[in-house]
Amino acid sequence: MPDKLCLLVCTIIRPEVDAVLAHEAWENVIVRSFPARCGRTPLSSAKLEALTTDVSHADKIEVLGSSCLCGLNPHADDATHIHRLSQCLELLAPAECVASHLETDAYLLSPGWLRDWRKHVSEWGFVRSQARSFFKEFAKHLVLLDTGIDPESQARLQAFATFVNLPHSVDAVGLDTLRSALHDLVEE
Repeated sequence: MPDKLCLLVCTIIRPEVDAVLAHEAWENVIVRSFPARCGRTPLSSAKLEALTTDVSHADKIEVLGSSCLCGLNPHADDATHIHRLSQCLELLAPAECVASHLETDAYLLSPGWLRDWRKHVSEWGFVRSQARSFFKEFAKHLVLLDTGIDPESQARLQAFATFVNLPHSVDAVGLDTLRSALHDLVEE
């Protein structure tokens, strides 16, 4: 186990990472986050360096994400490890579960994303009618991968579903998948 480990994660899963760390005895873990890059320019090497400048004393930096990491060299240096998943939400639910939902044309949501859904929609430049048209192009329904960390998640899901005019459901996934993934990184 390294003396100091920095986990760099997207803001949409940061609340879950914080929840796992609050229940584990990993005093050597520092968490940093980057803004969601979904549908936008991926994280650059310069931005990664800026996000980790203050943790240069860390023995290892583990960067977790999906398409937001496609511009990064997975072998940039010995201390930084890039973990690029097919879908970032595979950190919250098993890959088979995520794939199963996607096969039904679901748009998957995390409690962290839902917490700021209005901000995300605004950043995309959508008004309600545009958001409805956009989501109907590729999604038949919404699925919240509910980790149980935010009691307001289901109310936010309802508000977002109403905004984009799509049916919705909840898959209670808990924190076991994330806990296991983080355990593998922290304890290696």
